[in-house]
Amino acid sequence: MAATPNRQFKNICLLSGFNYGKHKEFVEAAIDIGRRIAERKLHLVYEGGN
Repeated sequence: MAATPNRQFKNICLLSGFNYGKHKEFVEAAIDIGRRIAERKLHLVYEGGN
């Protein structure tokens, strides 16, 4: 996630399906993106389905 030097944003929208644990790499990516969102103190707008 590279920051754009001239633009700041506070909200991020995440669209996702749900099939927990089926693909380990997706679980790891979700954990990583969640950590990065928290570190930057962004607000998460989540839309998911199953």
